[in-house]
Amino acid sequence: MKKMCKGEYFPLLERLKLAVPIQQQEDRLAFSGPAVGVPTDKLAYFAISMLWRSVAYPWKAHDGTQKTTDIGPLQEECRKYLMGQIKFPGDLYVLAVICSDPLSQHSAHELAEMEAPFTVYSFLMCGLFFALLIGKDVPQEERDRCCFTSALQPIFIENRIGQNMNAFKVIYKTARLTKNIRDDFVRYGSGSN
Repeated sequence: MKKMCKGEYFPLLERLKLAVPIQQQEDRLAFSGPAVGVPTDKLAYFAISMLWRSVAYPWKAHDGTQKTTDIGPLQEECRKYLMGQIKFPGDLYVLAVICSDPLSQHSAHELAEMEAPFTVYSFLMCGLFFALLIGKDVPQEERDRCCFTSALQPIFIENRIGQNMNAFKVIYKTARLTKNIRDDFVRYGSGSN
């Protein structure tokens, strides 16, 4: 939580700006967590704890409906992992992305299932975007992006404004927004993409 965006200061992003990326693709930079001193195991733990909470407890979505998440037998593996009883759950891969755009840095969205050929849940919290990929059918290239199980334990910097705009548009219609988020949405979101 200490590494998340705090208004104009984003400790995790500032740290990565000083590091040398291991890979660059279009608008995404990849860094090796251990090489830059970022404990990606803690990021994975946090993401799994959020997934498990959405499984274990009903929660109210932005539209007022009660929701739960069903991840089948992986639920018990996640619980045991969070309690320190087992190692990292099998067939679960966590992608950690540091958002470089101000709208994502000042926003959050609930855990939601994404459209993909395999099971993916994602959420955004103050500039940290997580995707949790589940199943035996997750392609190797996606597995290699996991911040815990991959040898390089990568963490990414990416401008996610395009990917987050649909979620923000739904939230914008139904939620009371703080002045900063409303101003950022108008400035960065309403006229782009």
